[in-house]
Amino acid sequence: VAEPLRVTIPRSFSLSISISSARERASAARMTGSSPRSILFSSSPRISRRRLEMRLTLWIRSFMEYCETNDLAVDFVTRHHYTSEPPKTQGHYSYIELMDPEEGFANLHTTREIIDSFPRFKGLPIHITEFNTSYVPNCPIHDTNQNAAYIAHQLSRLGDDNESYSYWTFGDVFEEFGVPFTPFHGGFGLVANGCIPKPTFWTFAFFKKLKEKKGICVYKDETCVVMKYEDGSYRGIAWNATRNRSGKDLCLNLTIPTTQAASTDAYLFLTQTVDEENC
Repeated sequence: VAEPLRVTIPRSFSLSISISSARERASAARMTGSSPRSILFSSSPRISRRRLEMRLTLWIRSFMEYCETNDLAVDFVTRHHYTSEPPKTQGHYSYIELMDPEEGFANLHTTREIIDSFPRFKGLPIHITEFNTSYVPNCPIHDTNQNAAYIAHQLSRLGDDNESYSYWTFGDVFEEFGVPFTPFHGGFGLVANGCIPKPTFWTFAFFKKLKEKKGICVYKDETCVVMKYEDGSYRGIAWNATRNRSGKDLCLNLTIPTTQAASTDAYLFLTQTVDEENC
């Protein structure tokens, strides 16, 4: 027996879905996080993103070759992951164009392939010590639902090749550009000045809820992730991510299998939505 489920996300970024028996109660989400050490490198804003990717690839290969030649032990490899074209500054703000996420995932996989091409270092863990959309702390996209949806897609894939990935940053207090002149100034953070959660904060909160109980991923594509738990309940996250704000609705049709006996039980369908009206 299968119970059909239709979900429409109207121009919103993310939807947290919870399907459980009527006897189950929802639990509160908690967030934890840490950032391991990183090796930083600088570059000129005149260098294109593709040239930066080539530099990063060259740096990783050169590093592995040096360690192999000099018989040096390597415990793990770190790198950064930003997914935008070089910014254009106008007044107080810098504006960016998001890159095709598949290009970013392909670049991350190249790092995995380079490391694994050295038999001695094959399988070494990769830690992304910084990731975000834009790499400048005055970019308005950081404060938007568009950023939250894009990051939701990133979170669904970053674990494919990487041991950990640390969002840059948790809060908007950031020293490089001086003291912010307004709470919403395009800062990196998940939380704005005054402890105001920004849309991307809820992306992490939704993903955290997927790990509150023991379960397995039963479905994943470019728009959603669905988990099934030992108690028979389901939870999922869906996002309507676009690079250029198309304004189109996203309609998902999900089929939830049940046993013949369970088909007569009462089920509860809960949703939490973050969009331009709910945040």
